[in-house]
Amino acid sequence: MFVKHTEKLPRAFYQRNTLQVARDLLGTYLVRRLPSGEILRGRIVETEAYAGIYDPASHTYRDRRTERNEIWYGEGGFAYVYQIYGLYFCLGLITEPPSVPGAVLIRAVELLSGRQALSTNGESAPEAMALSGVQRGDGPSKLCLAMQIDRRCNGLDLCGDELFLEVGDTPCQFADVVFTPRINIDYAGAGALSYWRYYLRGSPAVSKKTYEPLRA
Repeated sequence: MFVKHTEKLPRAFYQRNTLQVARDLLGTYLVRRLPSGEILRGRIVETEAYAGIYDPASHTYRDRRTERNEIWYGEGGFAYVYQIYGLYFCLGLITEPPSVPGAVLIRAVELLSGRQALSTNGESAPEAMALSGVQRGDGPSKLCLAMQIDRRCNGLDLCGDELFLEVGDTPCQFADVVFTPRINIDYAGAGALSYWRYYLRGSPAVSKKTYEPLRA
């Protein structure tokens, strides 16, 4: 599918309330420029917001500062890539002004251009992952595998040329967005009940539809 190059999202886009950024990311394009110059592009269809020191699911809950999460306290507009299960990677986007920690997890993309690489750090992705939807990027680790996003991308400036986001072709309407609780954060207690997961209704790349949508 051909996708025209569009305007890159500016830093001011990220330096806003985390929940608003998570909502506004839907329909934008995640772009990865490989060292070879090849471009991989995916339309963001699912996100989750993590609201800093007051969010029990956040890596900065209760203002716990570590070497790993220090980037959360900087200015919005940088990539936060972290490892899970000692093998896979997830991509977060730092939000908010400096000293106000917040991040948005990119949960799913519709891959639109470029080859869909099934490797990370030079190693083949597990066969089970390759067969379970990585071609659509329908999951936070799957999209990182498909777009070759790994620890080398941690800290990249989203206003640079290696990993960045582009404005969507058409703005998403409120009626197109489904709001649900976040996934796999039972450890967060009451925080797991926050409707801070957003996805585009009808997208085949949405990772999981566990909950009924929040209704007005």
